[in-house]
Amino acid sequence: MTRANTSHSRRRIALLASLLLLLFILPGCDECRDFTAPSYEFSFKIVDEEFKELVGPDYPYDPESIFLLVNGNNVITERVYNPVSRTYRFVVNLAGFDIFNDDPYLLMIASADTDTLRLTVDRTEGDCVDQFNLSQLLYNGVEIDIDQDPVILVKEN
Repeated sequence: MTRANTSHSRRRIALLASLLLLLFILPGCDECRDFTAPSYEFSFKIVDEEFKELVGPDYPYDPESIFLLVNGNNVITERVYNPVSRTYRFVVNLAGFDIFNDDPYLLMIASADTDTLRLTVDRTEGDCVDQFNLSQLLYNGVEIDIDQDPVILVKEN
């Protein structure tokens, strides 16, 4: 091998080694690679005007009859049962669906009872993931305090 070929081979090896090194270093610079997106959920329960529970085995409504619909899709992601109070809480993931603040959410409590929820969701773009915050919740036009434990007040007929 001539001196020119040896020099050329060394340059190619050095270039290849540099490229391989960059391939291992660059993915380590991705700040979002190991980032776990937080869950953006809110939950609510359904009570009457005296704050008595309405959903559960000892109450008028079956948890499987409760749906929160937007654009025809049920957005309740979980029905959480409390064995002590024998009641249910309903969970909605704000980031799990296309959220448009102008779309009404229809709360179906029973097949003949449909009410309207309006959710105002603030979306903040982040470096790794967008953040969602529920900023307002209206039930049939009445604002619900979301700083406390959100409850949906339903008048029993």
